[in-house]
Amino acid sequence: MTPNMVGFSFLLIGVCLIIGKVVRLHTKWLRNLFLPSSIIAGFIALFLGPDVLGRLTSQFLEQGSMFYNGLMPGFILDVWRHLPGMFINIVFAALFLGKKVPGVRKIWDVAGPQIVMGQAVSSSFTTKETRYFSAERNWWVCETQFFRFFHYRSPFC
Repeated sequence: MTPNMVGFSFLLIGVCLIIGKVVRLHTKWLRNLFLPSSIIAGFIALFLGPDVLGRLTSQFLEQGSMFYNGLMPGFILDVWRHLPGMFINIVFAALFLGKKVPGVRKIWDVAGPQIVMGQAVSSSFTTKETRYFSAERNWWVCETQFFRFFHYRSPFC
């Protein structure tokens, strides 16, 4: 995989995104569905790739033909195959930008009971188990002496 192949793959992603944006701007029913341009561009790339157009052209063209596997060469798909694993890091890194990180005490007050209960359930650390039906929330609750403290303080109960 050469730098030219990687650059051309990114260029083709950009072209697909621009085409998706133009299609979205000129198609009212796609705007009414609130589909983003990237989803439309993904469908366009899927249609032009080997799974849709490639299957159609492979029936009419010889195997050595340039468009035998659609309009996308194989090296582009090889580059694109590795991109989601790398780009998901960017998504999660930017997730909390602009948010104030709460203090440790606030984090523990909100998440602590859930962490302790999850650890207790996963390690089967229970004492006296009685089941009852909670009428006010319609949930089956497994209540033990250990969980009694956390049941009434949990933000999710």
